[in-house]
Amino acid sequence: MKKKTIQAFFILSFTTALSKIFNIINRIILSRLLGGEGFGLYMLIMPTLGLWITLSQLSIPSAIFKLIADPQYKNKKVMTTGFFITTITTCLMMLLFTIFSPFIATNMLKNADTLLPLKSLILFIPLTSLSAVIKNYFLGRQQHKVIAKTQITEEVSRLAFTIAFLMIFTDYSMPILVTLAFVAMSLGELASVLHLLFYVKPRRKREMFDFSEPHLYYDFFRISLPMTGSRLLHSVAGFLEPIIITTILLSIGYQSTQIQIEYGMMSGYVMSLITIPTFFTTVIYRILLPIFLEHLDNRKTTLKYLYTGLFVCFLIALPFTFIFYFFPQQCLSFLYNTTSGWQYLKYLSIPFILFYLQTPLSALLQALDKNKTMFYISVAECVMEVILLIVLTPQFKILAMGITLLIGICITLILSAWNVYRALFH
Repeated sequence: MKKKTIQAFFILSFTTALSKIFNIINRIILSRLLGGEGFGLYMLIMPTLGLWITLSQLSIPSAIFKLIADPQYKNKKVMTTGFFITTITTCLMMLLFTIFSPFIATNMLKNADTLLPLKSLILFIPLTSLSAVIKNYFLGRQQHKVIAKTQITEEVSRLAFTIAFLMIFTDYSMPILVTLAFVAMSLGELASVLHLLFYVKPRRKREMFDFSEPHLYYDFFRISLPMTGSRLLHSVAGFLEPIIITTILLSIGYQSTQIQIEYGMMSGYVMSLITIPTFFTTVIYRILLPIFLEHLDNRKTTLKYLYTGLFVCFLIALPFTFIFYFFPQQCLSFLYNTTSGWQYLKYLSIPFILFYLQTPLSALLQALDKNKTMFYISVAECVMEVILLIVLTPQFKILAMGITLLIGICITLILSAWNVYRALFH
């Protein structure tokens, strides 16, 4: 059993690392083939996609994972119910997105060039929901190799289609090129779904679907809704970020193209580089959580592992901070073929170490079953970030994004540390 757990840990860590690496490569390709303006347009739309995926899935795939892993539930009934709920929510969100995408483009993002790329997301939303449902089924059955293989299929397909589309249709307008980048994402997701279906074993005995089990619906929403709350908060805050920045910067004389370029620079170049070490902290989270669960009765041992986790996270962040502080221009030039935003990368890199110290605290709060506390911390962080973004953007322009993020990190870190202290010493 222990060997199987270790194997699962390494496979999931490999999958996470692979996804992170391919995500960086994809952004490098997009930044080089689309240029600053096109890449900015692409990044401007990403928060909207994140919100709609959250609303479409409502964490039902995560609930499928937990219920499939529980032996008291029948796999077929769980999958039938989960697929039914996801189909209803996804169709509803697709309809709403189709209706409101012109309003989002024109009145919220205030950029007509975003309309065509936004409409292309209608294809991506159902595919990612279906993919998430099937992936979590295999995760619940502990078939981690399937996830790793299909992840490779998805990422390679997405990169291949992205390169092909952007090089073949290079003479087309920027909104069409960005749209093709999102279509490439959809095709990558489709390739992943087809690969996943290859591993699904069809049953010979065919039965009528039974949707008349209220307790199973209750179990689904009992698990999914609390998880959705925190995700939805961050998705809404992320969705509002480009809207607030665009509205305020337009009011003080910025042009739409200029906002696109600067938003893409901060969100796509600076933030994507500065969060590269998150892969390592994800692995540390997976290591620490079972350790904390095992030693919760022993405060001294729990504190020892907490301090060790904090120290290791600091050591991981240190070399990246050193590189980004002393060689910001070289990093941006090597990866994205630009030096735009090097000052932001340099001066945000040092305080951003605090972001990585949050990982052990989150793992311990999760082990202590402080889900409600973590939700309240997320509420405080998201509300404060939105307020600060409104207040600081007129003064600090695009740098307000980085400042509000850092203040949000500090708020989360302080509140998490305080709640850990209360739980262990009171």
